[in-house]
Amino acid sequence: MSDPVSSGDWSLRVALTSVCDDALRVLPEGPARDGVLQVRSTLAEPLRVAVSGSVSSGKSTLVNALLGQRIAAVDQGECTQLVTWFCYDHY
Repeated sequence: MSDPVSSGDWSLRVALTSVCDDALRVLPEGPARDGVLQVRSTLAEPLRVAVSGSVSSGKSTLVNALLGQRIAAVDQGECTQLVTWFCYDHY
């Protein structure tokens, strides 16, 4: 899996951050500015994706496919009975 930063896949994130920066230059103190600041800080965080579904519906297979590697256990029976957090970092 290629690095999204170097491959340009984050162009939308960069564009949205730029829009927020432009808005912050002209917005006065208040709820609108606070909202833009909150969006701007969220854009700096890693993307979070929630995957849910019924038993044996392919959740782990989807996670593995998205990450391009086998990180979630895949089995014939119930193997994801608990909520599991995966952290995938390029740095």
